[in-house]
Amino acid sequence: MKLDNARVLTFRHPNMGEVVAITDGGESIDDARYLVSLDRQSNEDRETQTLRAVIEYMAEDNKRLRKQVKRLTREGCC
Repeated sequence: MKLDNARVLTFRHPNMGEVVAITDGGESIDDARYLVSLDRQSNEDRETQTLRAVIEYMAEDNKRLRKQVKRLTREGCC
């Protein structure tokens, strides 16, 4: 499935822990096309652990970039 205007949202779910949601432009978790829990399970294989680590890194980088965009927009840089 192709997402035209993909957005990455992160939040803490009471049952699933830290969750990453990918939406097609929506700002709400209700619009999520994909949900991935970042909590590690004891029975995961190496590939799944690596995938979760990459997704977690990308989610953190996404948060950092959003903050930077907000800061630059407030300063009127671009």
